Amino acid sequence: MPISISFPPYSFIQSAPPLTGDCYPDPAQCLPLSSNQHLRFYASIKGIDYDMITTYLGEDPEISLLPYLAVVPPDYDCTPATYINQSTSETVLLGPGMVPLVTFIKAQYFALLSDGADTYCNAYFNAGDNIDLATLSANDNIGQASAHTNFAPAVGECFKLAIVLDVVHDDQYYGTKVFFRQVAGCIGCFVRTAGDCYTSVITYSDPTDSFGFTYQLHDYYGDDIHLENRIELPCYLRDPVMNDDTKVYTRSDGTIIKLYERKEEQYMLETDRMPYTWLKALDIALSHDSVKIDNGNTRSYDSVNTAKYFQKKENFEIEYQKGPFSAFGKGNCKLLNAQPVHLYNNNC
Repeated sequence: MPISISFPPYSFIQSAPPLTGDCYPDPAQCLPLSSNQHLRFYASIKGIDYDMITTYLGEDPEISLLPYLAVVPPDYDCTPATYINQSTSETVLLGPGMVPLVTFIKAQYFALLSDGADTYCNAYFNAGDNIDLATLSANDNIGQASAHTNFAPAVGECFKLAIVLDVVHDDQYYGTKVFFRQVAGCIGCFVRTAGDCYTSVITYSDPTDSFGFTYQLHDYYGDDIHLENRIELPCYLRDPVMNDDTKVYTRSDGTIIKLYERKEEQYMLETDRMPYTWLKALDIALSHDSVKIDNGNTRSYDSVNTAKYFQKKENFEIEYQKGPFSAFGKGNCKLLNAQPVHLYNNNC
């Protein structure tokens, strides 16, 4: 069965590029990413070799399945492939054809499912590993393989993320041996960025599943697990102001009595030009109950009480570029600081 990867319909992470078709001869558009801590998403991998994986796992607690993302070059061959390490030697960590891959982001929570002819691995990629973009080395290598795919993208350089499933055995003396590997494909492109003045890290979630996203899972022990999405985007917060909502009462003698006054801190969110699919996904992200935005501008405006959690105040507006590439637009909307800094004076 061929492998396919699917994502929630309004996720920023998709298998296809954001722009396709003859109307857009240059469809390449890369998501900014400066750290593996800035990306969290849910994916469903259909067509995994369920029988082979479960056979390898068996009952040995030292053998485990590791779904993860690996940084690969833009020209990396993302054709799904399966590899088996048939060596019985503990020192041969990788079999023929298995290029070394350094774990970039792990799937901390995942589930293997078999439904008749269909098999799945539903995975939540959320755990950034110790190797980040700033520490990834072009010389990173594991096992006995003579060639490796990992490379260290420089700031401004594009890369892709390969989705890989490894059945591994961790040995404190020899290292991590990969018994079985299934390369599911790639997502991206991404471009490595530095600094956060004009990019923002947006984390969003709801108490229950909504907008096509899965936000509730149960772990192995039956405990509830709450998921969240996280993405880095070319947008920033500007123009903070304090809005007033005041009501007064005027007595017959002209004396003015303040009944109440409420203050709200408001920011303007503005994006760079991006495809409509990203703008639509951003509008939906901002409509969630919990929205956290990390942006350098907010720290510059107020380093003591930095605004982090926001609620959308008005509609998300889109202004399109006038020209052949009309699918690119700039978005903006007003956001209210959702943290308890709202001031309320009630004399009623």
